[in-house]
Amino acid sequence: GTETKTYPHNEAIFQLISKVQKKAWMKIQNEPEVQQLIEADRLKKAGNYARGKGDYAGGARTYEQAQQLLNMPK
Repeated sequence: GTETKTYPHNEAIFQLISKVQKKAWMKIQNEPEVQQLIEADRLKKAGNYARGKGDYAGGARTYEQAQQLLNMPK
C-alpha cells in the first residue's frame, strides 16, 4: 500500500512537528540539567564502548561517572 507519510496532510503534520521540536530543543539545550543528561549519556556510551573492547574497568568507571551525574542534587 501507499506509505502514510506520502499523503499531503501527513507530510504537513510531520514538517510542523519537526519545526516545533527544533524550536523546543533550541530553548532548552543549554539548560544545566539538559547538559548534565547529555554528558551522562555520553559517559554511558563511552562505558559501553570500552566494555565492548574488553576494557571492563574503564567501562565500569565511566558508567559510575554517569550514575553520579544522574544522581546529583538539582
